[in-house]
Amino acid sequence: MQHGVFIWLIGRAPAPATRVEVDLSDGDTIALDLQTNGYFVGEVIRPGVELGPEDSAPPVPEPTRIRAFDADGNLVRERAL
Repeated sequence: MQHGVFIWLIGRAPAPATRVEVDLSDGDTIALDLQTNGYFVGEVIRPGVELGPEDSAPPVPEPTRIRAFDADGNLVRERAL
């Protein structure tokens, strides 16, 4: 049976940040623009994977680090998760 993965990334970054980048445990980086008041909402979708009888759930990528950048690309803040 195939099982997919869907997770939400929700948070807030300090001014003057305009975007964030979230590093995931599977090596991917998700870039998100900030909404009003510095909030961001994003999603991580992974296609279905085949699970065997010994598998309880598909691997889920975990956020490992987030970086906030201003409009000029300067790092505003960085945090390990």
